[in-house]
Amino acid sequence: MMGDEAIMKKRKPQAEQAAKIAKTSEKTELDARLEAMIGAKLRRYYDDLLSEPVPDRFMDLLLQLDAKERQRDDETGNAA
Repeated sequence: MMGDEAIMKKRKPQAEQAAKIAKTSEKTELDARLEAMIGAKLRRYYDDLLSEPVPDRFMDLLLQLDAKERQRDDETGNAA
């Protein structure tokens, strides 16, 4: 039969492992809540940003890029 000391030595690592699992579980729950909160804030920020008009300078650059691509396609015979 095992003595009390042997039983306690066997249970201690099990208790430590259970405590680590509980800590990890709490951390995972906290991490999930934190990720959800950060995600919601980022979505609100980027939704606002996407609703803003594109600056004229960017539109000019995009139009120039489109024109160069069309010119290149015309020269090579590729249609977009």
